[in-house]
Formats: sequence, structure tokens, C-alpha cells
Amino acid sequence: MQSSLQYSQDDASVGLMTQPVDDLVRSRLRAIRQHLGWSLDDLAAKTGVGASTISRIETGRRTISFDVLSADPSSPIAQ
Repeated sequence: MQSSLQYSQDDASVGLMTQPVDDLVRSRLRAIRQHLGWSLDDLAAKTGVGASTISRIETGRRTISFDVLSADPSSPIAQ
């Protein structure tokens, strides 16, 4: 039985496309936090995400899943 799923060159490019999205989210997160005058601790208290985790996200040492970003629509991160 032959699989109907086929790998294509387009599939390989999906992984490359996520990096710019990660970079955009990371830079926007830091820019918004700084614009609001919030420290890492301030944002951590408002979101329930640890300050060290936010720092690692902003510096690219940790990725963030979009379900974390949108878990609470009223969260400053989601907005």
C-alpha cells in the first residue's frame, strides 16, 4: 500500500519560515514590555510566566508556543 502523504521541498521550507516568526514575536514582546515601562518581574506578575522564562524568550534561548501567548485573551502578552 502506497502512502498518500508525500514530502516535498515546500514542506522543508516550513521550518525555515518559523524562525522569522519567532524573531518577530521575541522582538515585539520586548518592545511592548519596554514601551509600557515594565520590568521582567512586572510582566511575570501580570502573566504568570516566570521572569527568567520571559528573559530567555526575549533573548532567543527559549521558544514560546502560541498557546502561551493566547491562553488568556486579556493578558498583556496576548494583546
